[in-house]
Amino acid sequence: MSSSVHPISAQGANVTSTDIQEPNSELSTHYDYVMVFKLEQEENGQRQQTAAAKDCMKSMIAAGLEIFPYQSVQEDEIYVLIRAPVSRLLACLYFAFLLTYSTDSVFPHSVG
Repeated sequence: MSSSVHPISAQGANVTSTDIQEPNSELSTHYDYVMVFKLEQEENGQRQQTAAAKDCMKSMIAAGLEIFPYQSVQEDEIYVLIRAPVSRLLACLYFAFLLTYSTDSVFPHSVG
């Protein structure tokens, strides 16, 4: 496996065309969701990511998700594989536990 193939996470928050990977990488096999974004046709014939696609990918990275974007075979779409690292899921679970079992809900203030 090439050392340049990697998921994009908060450490590499800027998504560029060099971040688009090969779909046959072994890294692409462990993801939970996929989003598909159309590429825009530029005047010079090149295809470009839409601003909405870039913003969406940056938001996912900012939320702590890892993404693995790659271009479709027809080169008209970008597939973005999405996963949440276990550490992110555990942090969410911890905060959900705190919200559910806060001291006030377990030991309500006594009246009187």
